[in-house]
Amino acid sequence: MGLKKELKIKTGIIAVICTLMFIIGSANLISVKAATFATPSNQWVPVASMSGTRHWQNSYVINGKIYVMAGHNGSVSIASVESYNPATNTWTVMASMKEPRHYYTSVELDGKIYAIGGHNGSKGLASAEVYDPETNTWTSLPNMKEARYYTSAVVCNGKIYVVGGHNGSAVLSSIEVYDPATNTWTTSAVMKAARYAHTSVELNGKIYAIGGFDGNYLSSVEVYDPVTGIVSLLPSMNNTRHYHESVVLDGKIYSIGGKNANCLASAEVYDPEKNTWTLLPNMKDSRWYFDLFTYNGKIYATGGGNAVYISSVEVYDPITNKWSSLPNMLSTRAYHTSVVLNDRIYAIGGCNGPALSAVEAYQIYDIQINKGTSALRVGETDTLQVTKIPAEIQVNWTSSDPSVATVDDNGKVTAIKAGTASITAKATDGSNYSVTCVVTVTGEPKIDTILKLNKTAISITIGQVEPLLAITNSPSVTWSSANTDVATVDSNGNVIGMQKGTATITATTADSKTATCVVTVNAKSRANLIITMTNNNIKTYDLSMEALNIFLNWYDGRANGMGKSYYIFVNPNNGYKEYIPYDKIEYFNIEEYEVN
Repeated sequence: MGLKKELKIKTGIIAVICTLMFIIGSANLISVKAATFATPSNQWVPVASMSGTRHWQNSYVINGKIYVMAGHNGSVSIASVESYNPATNTWTVMASMKEPRHYYTSVELDGKIYAIGGHNGSKGLASAEVYDPETNTWTSLPNMKEARYYTSAVVCNGKIYVVGGHNGSAVLSSIEVYDPATNTWTTSAVMKAARYAHTSVELNGKIYAIGGFDGNYLSSVEVYDPVTGIVSLLPSMNNTRHYHESVVLDGKIYSIGGKNANCLASAEVYDPEKNTWTLLPNMKDSRWYFDLFTYNGKIYATGGGNAVYISSVEVYDPITNKWSSLPNMLSTRAYHTSVVLNDRIYAIGGCNGPALSAVEAYQIYDIQINKGTSALRVGETDTLQVTKIPAEIQVNWTSSDPSVATVDDNGKVTAIKAGTASITAKATDGSNYSVTCVVTVTGEPKIDTILKLNKTAISITIGQVEPLLAITNSPSVTWSSANTDVATVDSNGNVIGMQKGTATITATTADSKTATCVVTVNAKSRANLIITMTNNNIKTYDLSMEALNIFLNWYDGRANGMGKSYYIFVNPNNGYKEYIPYDKIEYFNIEEYEVN
């Protein structure tokens, strides 16, 4: 049997009482005095219970306290709110919501909690309200355009987007957005598919709607871009699923568990860069109506149910692509919430036949290493880093083969000779927690790459070609210009001036070592040589600076009695030669100018 029969929702739906959700598998609550957390105990311990039972609630951590709000107590929808202080292990009754609600969605924005939609036991709700923990007050907001429950909400760019859901008579495809600045709701988009019991996440300014139910189990995924207003279909998941959970971790979307015809243990990840879904290893237990959260780079799944309520807790590590099990909770529970505060997981309320007021906590005890493998050459070093929860955990570093690689007290590994060694960081408190990095050492010592250029700065004119030489032991060098409008460079390092300005030319080796030369490109200079002859005739010649210098050198030489008695000017257009005798030159002027 499943945890709950598939809902065929009609107008006027009433809340299903938690005690009817199981035919088998109920568990008894454990009643024990609340425990403290002096040291990691690797077990769940009870903390103070809430003043009343509840499931289908939502919970948040704000300013070091846990807020649990609304839900269903097994008989009716409730509006009550309680706050837990871990320092005193006490619950305090806070201001109640304006309206009781379960099956609702909520978000935290700017330190306030927004409760949206849901069901009150007789009808779906369009109402929304916001809680301010600083003043302990609830404020009613304008109603949404449509009542909706089994919906989802995300925060994107300071606004709240509510996606899909059910209004009691129909499955919804609309997306409504609430703007706190204007205190208004607007319908921002319509999805390709109506859906409820789905999940939504925000990633990189876009909103993803994942799976759900519309009379059929869904595997479809859509993305909404609030900037363009466009809704696009993405590749579908590998499994249909609803009442699943989704989280974002390291730029990827993980969708886990849930139910289709069967309760699911499967998990999959969406990579937006590759636009693909990839199946991950299954959880040990199939589960739906469970809770999922991320902490310290890992994904935690708590409780839920399949044919029975379950108490298991599983952790997925994306680095190792493996699920591991934590100790079971003291109580089986589904429809609960889980939060992390001060490195402790708190499992709150829910139900396992009857609705629960019990709360239990688990001290997270974790050591992670920044890499699982390392490849070094003889003589190279690599400093490994560990992340520890709690932070005061001390570790001892060891090498399985110090003749291959050694490690010091700070995790610095030194490659000694070719081979493989396991470098392990193990907790010194007797808990046997440890993490390992496998180091592979190759026998060839690393030869440092040498790279320098024959010039670090050059000045050229437009059109001039200037070769640069890379002095290196690298098998290959690539050349690039930071400003090809000013200067280009070919594969052999030949620099060509293109226009007046400055550009940096970079040579890069195969292992990314670089050397640079700053190139200043000047405009070409030319000159008008104006010669006045002894007969007062004036002759004008447009010359390059090189040609001008040749003339000046001839003229100076002839003044000292050296060289030919005449100078020949050649017309570049027709090859016509004009002979100018030295003794017929009265004087000359030079007018320089630049050519871009």
